[in-house]
Amino acid sequence: MAALVVGIGLVKAATEPGDSPAPNAMTATADTPTPSRAATATPSASRTASPARSPSATPSAGASGTPTRTPEGATFLRPAKWKVTVSGPDALHPSVCVRPAGRKSCAKGGIEILHDYTDHGTAGLDGGLSLPPAFGCRGGEAHLLRKTVERLRDQSVEHRRHLIQCTDDVQFEAQTWYLSESSTLIRASRVPRAAVDLVLESFRFPAGEREAAESAPVSSARAQALAMDAFLEASAKTNAKLRKAVDLVRRCRDLDEAIAALDEVWAERSFQVREVQDTLSDRLAVDALEGGDAMMFNLREAMEYSLRASGEYSQWAERFRAGNCVGGVGSQYHLEAAEAASARAEKAKRFFVRQWNRIAKKEGLATRKASEI
Repeated sequence: MAALVVGIGLVKAATEPGDSPAPNAMTATADTPTPSRAATATPSASRTASPARSPSATPSAGASGTPTRTPEGATFLRPAKWKVTVSGPDALHPSVCVRPAGRKSCAKGGIEILHDYTDHGTAGLDGGLSLPPAFGCRGGEAHLLRKTVERLRDQSVEHRRHLIQCTDDVQFEAQTWYLSESSTLIRASRVPRAAVDLVLESFRFPAGEREAAESAPVSSARAQALAMDAFLEASAKTNAKLRKAVDLVRRCRDLDEAIAALDEVWAERSFQVREVQDTLSDRLAVDALEGGDAMMFNLREAMEYSLRASGEYSQWAERFRAGNCVGGVGSQYHLEAAEAASARAEKAKRFFVRQWNRIAKKEGLATRKASEI
């Protein structure tokens, strides 16, 4: 089962200026009927799987959208200049939050995507119950306004609308879309309808990808080596993006672009860490590779330190910009922490590439340098 949940600011201070009515049935409308005390749905933090089954696996960047990927491989466009945050690799329920640059979390206004959401009806926003922190209220109630069944491309979707009433007299409408065939939940609050439209209309999950992964037989050494090679190629691209962004910050050039790139690096690294830590998936299995377990140990360590470094570089860049390129409060601390984590990652990478290059030569694949991944 899959669920998409979206919340849209409608009234009082929660309303976004300049919103226009949504052109299709899958986005929010501005009318807010009198709420009943019927049960309402609230997203719980679970994992998302795959929503609409469209032949297009990865949306292309449009004039107002940036291609984005969830930990489960779903792709969508997020509004230009919006930030993206992926929950840490140790999170019980991994999620992706996209939000305007000025907001610290999706609770303050944004769109959140959750995977492996199995039952929309247990989301738990019944009238009179305390609201979860996902909606940014210290307290209040939620009321179900309407529930309908619709179609999003070739999937059946349960569409719910709720009125959120916070104790500080703020009200806004939240909407949810639950895709039962792909176990995907998307939740948003207090964002323009155009942003919600962009995410929903571009949301893709490769048809059959999860089913194929779950039913695949034990991989051969060749297949496992090819999967690892593809992972390393993606990691190399992330590394190149990091190096370019750090160089721009050091030279005080294009700081907004560099900081946005560092945020993307952290999101990509979070996904990569989750991939190497996922012991329940065969996607990066190494049991058929000689010395595979030791190699994977070093790769996990390298990715974890790389994730830590990317987060510290992002903090450093933010403070460096705030200090007008002459440093800011805590900027040197974060830079030193980033460089220390990078050094630990580099050491693990050196051990990893020694093991990987022997396998790569045997399988006719590209060898790697530690600095490349």
